[in-house]
This record gives sequence, C-alpha cells and structure tokens, in this order.
Amino acid sequence: MLLPGTYNAVMARELLGDIAPMLSSQREALADWLLSHRLADGRFRIPGMTDDTVYKKPALTDTWQYIDFHVSNYSLGAVQALCPQIPAELDFVTPWLAPLHLKGTGARGYGHHVRLA
Repeated sequence: MLLPGTYNAVMARELLGDIAPMLSSQREALADWLLSHRLADGRFRIPGMTDDTVYKKPALTDTWQYIDFHVSNYSLGAVQALCPQIPAELDFVTPWLAPLHLKGTGARGYGHHVRLA
C-alpha cells in the first residue's frame, strides 16, 4: 500500500506548505515514482491488486472503475502538487466525455452527479 500512503503524504505536505521548499530533483524523483504506477491509458494502479483482492460491487467492472478513478484522482493530485508542469494522461476518461455514456450511468447511481443538457 505504498502508493496510497505516498500520495496521501504528498498531499498532506502540500497542505502544510512543505512541497515548495523541496529541491526540484526530489520533487521530480517522487513524481517519477508515482508515475511508475500509471498504466498506458493514464489510470494508476496499486501493485498487487487482483480481482480476488478488491471490494466487490455487484459487477467487477464497476469495482475496478471505482478503484481506478479513486487511485488515479489522488495520484494525479500528488503528481500535480510535486510537478505541475507534468501533463495528465487521461485517455481512460474519454468514454465519459460522451453525453450518452454519462446519461447511461444513472442506472448505476452516478446520474445525480452530472447535469445533462
């Protein structure tokens, strides 16, 4: 569980104003370590997580989607706190940009979080 511990520590240090005084080489090394957990489509994964070790929602795909979005959100925040010049790779969210995809999520309990025209 080094990845969650690291991104939480980075964000705590950011809140305390302790990131800016770090040497750029230190910030870059830590950002590189975080980025080493990024998949090709931009999702971040905790090493060792497998289907049989994750919380099960009724559909396994929903479980992984939740975990991927959660871990990616916090990891990306930590990378941006350390090195804001590093662009986020967000190919995994492309399906969510289609209005019909978002409309269809209402059946899974996400519909109240989005407003469709």
